[in-house]
Amino acid sequence: LVAGDALSGELSRATGENVGTYAITQGTLTNENNPNYDITFVEGTFTIEKAEIEIPSVASKVYTGETLVADINSTAIYEVTTNNGGKEVGTYPVVLTITDNNYKWSNGSITSVEIEFEITQAQAEIGEVELPEWSYGSTENEFSTNASFGNVIYTYSTSIDGEYTSTKPTNAVT
Repeated sequence: LVAGDALSGELSRATGENVGTYAITQGTLTNENNPNYDITFVEGTFTIEKAEIEIPSVASKVYTGETLVADINSTAIYEVTTNNGGKEVGTYPVVLTITDNNYKWSNGSITSVEIEFEITQAQAEIGEVELPEWSYGSTENEFSTNASFGNVIYTYSTSIDGEYTSTKPTNAVT
């Protein structure tokens, strides 16, 4: 360009805001709008790439004996397509599938990603076992205790190395 001159007109591109390739065209930057110059224009392209989304993590849960699932919800970008969880201690798959084509996972996956949901062991604590005094010939007393998880089940034996059963003894012994 000659010093002090400016070209008149603007380039234009195909409309669109989603992932894709758009043509850049000459628009109004033409010879007609710039009679002092012979403009040679070479069409170009403008590309919008997929944005990366971080793969979320899910918190583990402690075993309860009930079916547990990961605490994760679908968003405007992805859907939770598998989240069946389980009842036992272990790991379970959670599958997230992208629903907005303008995104991809940060690991490069374009559609789905699998994360792990874990059920961890519960800590069971049993309190001190109490057995009120029991005299020979009287009705057997009940054991009592408390447990932080589940129910305490008592078994009994008539000797130190004997067989254990759920049958309560009927005689007091030392």
